[in-house]
Amino acid sequence: MRKFILVISTICIFALLVALNYLLWDSTNMENEINALLTYKESSNLNVELLQSENLEIKNENARFQSTITNYTVRLQNYENTIEKMEEELELANARIGERDIMVDFLKKIMNTKIYTDVIDEWVTSINEKEYNKAYQHQKLRDAFDTKEIIGLEKFKSFFSNIERLDLKSTEINLSDMKRISNQEIAYTAIIHVTKKTQEESNTSNTIMYEGPNRVVIVFKYNEQNDDWYIYQMTFYKYNITDS
Repeated sequence: MRKFILVISTICIFALLVALNYLLWDSTNMENEINALLTYKESSNLNVELLQSENLEIKNENARFQSTITNYTVRLQNYENTIEKMEEELELANARIGERDIMVDFLKKIMNTKIYTDVIDEWVTSINEKEYNKAYQHQKLRDAFDTKEIIGLEKFKSFFSNIERLDLKSTEINLSDMKRISNQEIAYTAIIHVTKKTQEESNTSNTIMYEGPNRVVIVFKYNEQNDDWYIYQMTFYKYNITDS
């Protein structure tokens, strides 16, 4: 009986020692695992902090890129506005150059003043010789004589039915009216002495011309189709010697 109790006691003590040893081993493993977990946590925290730092750096870099893009966008818009303005100025300059070229070409055409004075001479001569058809051909009679209408041949003749003679005293080109030049018109001022028929000789009263000296504004217009000039307008004013 004692042996049995001793064996049982020995077994119990051995089992207790084994259990204590297991618990000690398990505790050591648990501590190692905890330490490993703590180490992993610290490493993870470091990685998280590193990632957060990198993420912040990326955000800052992205903000810098966005700021740079915004600056370049503003500069590009400014460049586009400048280019657009320069294109408008260039277009305006080209238009002015075109107008200048037209003006230069026109001025070249009017350099030979004999063209116009010959027409005036022929017109006066035709009136004096009563060749009204020939005088009429020198005119495109819209606005001629300030009547603001197209004048027919018969009406044209009636203007001179009481005119005995026209004497052309002088002609002078007038380049001061740039608006006329831009419309390809050229004006001359002529002094014409008008001699009317006596009341008994004349059947009509001419109120367009004045007895004695007249200052006449004669406007020529260029005909591109025929490449010639015609009298576009003719206006008579009473002329006094003191006006000269």
